[in-house]
Amino acid sequence: MSSQQPQKNIDWKGVALMGTEIGFLIALPLIACILSGIYIDSILSTSPAVTILSVFAGIWLVYVDMKYLIIPILEKSGNKK
Repeated sequence: MSSQQPQKNIDWKGVALMGTEIGFLIALPLIACILSGIYIDSILSTSPAVTILSVFAGIWLVYVDMKYLIIPILEKSGNKK
């Protein structure tokens, strides 16, 4: 007897949507923070200072967003076993 596990049906549409969501979740806060930092630097004439701070703020926003998106998904998949 062979002990084959049943195949899992993969929802490729859901995978594509989740990938797109994660991509926008990473890109949009970083782009918004960088552009706002450049704009504020041009107004205040503080060339790289605010832009660098806004990059760190964007990275922090991405971390927080990913934390609240990924952790519930991982907890759900861990409970299925």
